[in-house]
Parts: sequence; C-alpha cells; structure tokens
Amino acid sequence: MQLEWSNGELSNFRRRLLRWFRAERRDLPWRGSRDPYGVLVSEVMLQQTQVETVRERWIAFMERLPDLRALAEADEREVTELWAGLGYYSRARRLRELARICMERHGGELPRGAEALGALPGMGRYTAGAVGSIAFGLPLSVVDGNVARVFSRLFLLRRNFAESAAKQEYWALADALLARRAPGDWNEALMELGATVCRPASPDCAQCPVRDFCHARREGRQDKFPPPKKRKATVEIQEICLVTVCDGRALLRRNAPDDWCAGQWDFPRFNVAKTDASAIKLAKSLGLRGRPKELGAVKHTVTHHRIVRTIYALKVKSTPTTLAENATYTWHETDDLEQQLHNTLARKTWRLFQERTSLERNSAF
Repeated sequence: MQLEWSNGELSNFRRRLLRWFRAERRDLPWRGSRDPYGVLVSEVMLQQTQVETVRERWIAFMERLPDLRALAEADEREVTELWAGLGYYSRARRLRELARICMERHGGELPRGAEALGALPGMGRYTAGAVGSIAFGLPLSVVDGNVARVFSRLFLLRRNFAESAAKQEYWALADALLARRAPGDWNEALMELGATVCRPASPDCAQCPVRDFCHARREGRQDKFPPPKKRKATVEIQEICLVTVCDGRALLRRNAPDDWCAGQWDFPRFNVAKTDASAIKLAKSLGLRGRPKELGAVKHTVTHHRIVRTIYALKVKSTPTTLAENATYTWHETDDLEQQLHNTLARKTWRLFQERTSLERNSAF
C-alpha cells in the first residue's frame, strides 16, 4: 500500500503523535537512559511479554548483569534464573550468545550500523529497528503487534500482520511514516499508542491524538480491525514423566537443544507418540530400580500445543553410577527444587508430586 497523504498531512500526523507521546508516555525503567545495552535487554524481554511482567525483571537483570561483559561471562544457569517468569527462554540464550559475539567481534559494544545489528543472534528486523533507532538514532522503522493494530485501523488494512503475505505492506507503511529526525521517539510513540490507547478491545478513541486520521474510527468499525489472524489447529502432545527421589533429592534432566524449553531443567520424560516406551522402561533406561507409581496428570498449553503429562513417582535408595552429575542430569535438593524449575509445566509436575505423595504417607512414599 502506498501512503496517499500530502506532506502537510504527514507532518501534522507526526507532530500530533510525538507531542502526545512526550507528554503522556509511561514511566518505564528502561526509558531512564539511552544506554544501548539497557535498551537491548528491554526490547528482547518485551517480545511476547507484557510490560508489567518485564518491569521488575528488567531491573533485577540489569542489577546482576549490568553490561555486555557481565552477560557474556555469566553461566547459562544464572541467565535462565534471571529470566524466570518471562517465558520463551530461547530469547535469554540468544541474548547471552549475542553478548559473547559483541565481546569477541565488536570491542564489547553493540555495533551501531543497521546491517551489523541485524546480523546478531535474535536480532530480527523489529529488534534491530527498535535498538538502532532508540539507542543510536538510526532511521529504522519498527512493526510489532501494537504498531500493526494502529496501522490496520488507520488505513483499514484487511490482512492481519501475522500473515506472511501482509508483512511487506505493514513495513512499507512504517518506513513511509517514520519521523527520521527522532526515530527512537517516533517508534516508541507508535508502540505506546497501540499499548495504551489503540488497544485490542475497547480502544479509547476519544484520547487518541491522531483520531482524525483514522479510517476505522470514521466508519465506526474500530472493533473490526485488525482482522483476526488465522489460528493454527491445536496439537495435543501426550507425555510420560518420571519424578524420582532419593535421600531428599530429585532427579532432573536438562532439555535437549531442539526441545520447546531447550536448556531448562525438567524431569525425565518422553513424548508417547515418538516411542513405545513406558514409565517402567524409562526407569530401567536410567538405571533405576523399582516400579513407578502413577500419580495423575497435568496439562499445559504453549503456543498451539496442548501438553498432557502423566506423572509417575519412584523412590530409590541409592543413585545409580550411570546418573552421576553431568551436563544432562543432576540430583537437586527437594527443599528448594521449585526455584530450579523455570518452566511452568515442570513446576506443575513437582506440585502434583508433592500434593499426591503428601496424601499418601502410608504408601510406599
């Protein structure tokens, strides 16, 4: 789509939005400075995560890992712990990898060029645009969910930004509207407008500084835009999971790199559809003796996957030598185990284990 505004209309639109943003923007901790590292951390955390969830996590992260060097030298466990509660932990691993590359290739700083920024791990077009414009004043546009919603209503865009065929149209508009003299403020203003005024439901059009430009408002169809994205069919995954305890410790296994919670500690488990194994066979494959006891199941939904995990418990008197501490397996004290489990499904598993075994103190447990 080609922008059909005159130069005067475009200037007026930019002036209204920027004036509103500078007067009404939220007081967020990462807006206190233009430190490139702080901007980077905030933008990566804000991907698919609510601002209020990020607010305290960003502060804690920056206190522990205040610069690229500290992040590059931190071990993965520390970074994952600081990321707990934000979800999508692959972002944390890519951020740490990015820090190491900056230390090795860019003198311990984020590169200031658009091309070099975009080549870093996890720096897609949106993140590179946000960091480049806010931290370095580069004339780079951004489109996220909030910006796409604003554009859809302003120009009656009939395809959702989530559709690959529509992305070029949205990005072209972002480039055409970009206020190149203040690209950082401009991008934040668009995102702020979508987050606080042009909300998904019940947009506050009376408070919108650019309402006179909005076609959806003019036609009274704000609730019809953006059009809903096509939802993927839900895929159900059946898992069997083994919680093994021995002398006040529980057996954990680090998830494989290609797993949905890659690198995080969980309990030994397998996808029923991919193997004909049982809980007994799983225990034997780990060198564990005894007959696992079924406790029940927990459910968890992530993106378009619905996981149903059947949990088995096993108490052993000694730990097999095949499961000595290593990069894949660890025996962790049960007293603070929940703090070690950073994904929701693993915590649900441990809570069910505690609940069911505490009710069965007269049984084998």
